Amino acid sequence: MLSVLKRKFYNSNLVSREFIKYNSSCSSVLRTFKNLFTKDTLDNHSLKLLLDTSKVDINKFKNKKFVQISTYNSVCGIATFCKSLKDGLDELCILDKNDVLPIDINLIRSSSFTENIKYYDEISNKCYEYDYVILQHEFGFFHSTSYSLLDNIEIFYKLVYKLSLFSHIKILVYLHTSFFIIDSFYKNIKEIIPIINRIKEFSKFDNVYFIANSLDIINDISLFNIKVNLGIDPIKKHYKINSNTKINFKLKNNIKKQLNLSKNDIVLMMLGFINSTKRHGEMCEILAILPKNYKLLIVGGIVEGSDDIELRKLHDKIKNLKLSNRVYITGLFQDKDLNTYLSMAHLMCAPYAEVSSGSGSIPALLVSNKPTIAYKTKMIENVNSQCNYKPIVEIEYDNREKFAKKIIELSDKTSQEYITACNNIKNYSSVMNDKKLAKLVLKAFK
Repeated sequence: MLSVLKRKFYNSNLVSREFIKYNSSCSSVLRTFKNLFTKDTLDNHSLKLLLDTSKVDINKFKNKKFVQISTYNSVCGIATFCKSLKDGLDELCILDKNDVLPIDINLIRSSSFTENIKYYDEISNKCYEYDYVILQHEFGFFHSTSYSLLDNIEIFYKLVYKLSLFSHIKILVYLHTSFFIIDSFYKNIKEIIPIINRIKEFSKFDNVYFIANSLDIINDISLFNIKVNLGIDPIKKHYKINSNTKINFKLKNNIKKQLNLSKNDIVLMMLGFINSTKRHGEMCEILAILPKNYKLLIVGGIVEGSDDIELRKLHDKIKNLKLSNRVYITGLFQDKDLNTYLSMAHLMCAPYAEVSSGSGSIPALLVSNKPTIAYKTKMIENVNSQCNYKPIVEIEYDNREKFAKKIIELSDKTSQEYITACNNIKNYSSVMNDKKLAKLVLKAFK
């Protein structure tokens, strides 16, 4: 996947010298550098091979003990992903144990470096009784404002190293975020070289494996000579169950009243935490182009305890565009109300930023079985390339006019394009499910 030239250049002293020259005002230079060395792509045939599970011998894992280290009992996309994988492994009906060791995000984010080292050391000790450990990795799981990105990676490394010392255990790191986080890198520019050197150490473990849902992450990690398998973010059973719950008519009528909905209005829906990568403000700009009978339902809020700057910016955007009577924000919601929101929407929208990660909200949007429109990014392309059915309608990145035009075209539920989009989602859901994810995880343990 990565050429010898790239690997040689990346490890050279030249790179070390050039990185040290940059400072926080040169993030665009770093971004260009990263893009220059991660251009390798896979054709659809190669993707299909990576996602092929026909030769996975699940009986090799019969009566084995599995455990995941992850967020679990919390409002979090990765917690939901963890549940999905757990359900998929249960469906295989082969394991002796299929457990989760939940981590406390709030505790981690308020603790010191030393305290978090001790916290993860205690978790690793609990893994001794298992045969396979799956570590759901996202940088927020190791990060506190009291220490740096390098310390963040160091805590993660120490956890993996400690687990690797248990010779009877095999460890799979499920990467939900790239190590190559541009913003964090340029803010910690003096730490770049020690960060790179520490990350390269992960390639030396014999009983540690890696998997990710994003080709962008796989490309990034391959820069460090680490092989990463390809996984999927399935249409989760968890979402499907909640999409079949009873309609909360009191809630639904309140939203109708707030948006002054009539039978000719078209409701667009966004789903997920309000943050910079979801680009709710961009969706408001698109809404402003559309006729006034188009309304926007934003289902989600800010992460508890986080800065509300993105929410405040969104409210300012809505006010400045004079959209107050056309946009409704639910705030954080209960799972049982998901079906109420989905029942109100005509179309799903995801004008997301280009990020080196997946998005837990995409499977939740697709569970609606209604057309989902998104800007073309590597993440969206990856989802659309996973099987013969493209569940997401792609639009040229940052082209608001084309996005708005496609919304209008798909507003007609009787059109062939609308019907095709719905059928693609339905067929995709039947293939990319929890059980498929579980088999890809087993495949990664080579």
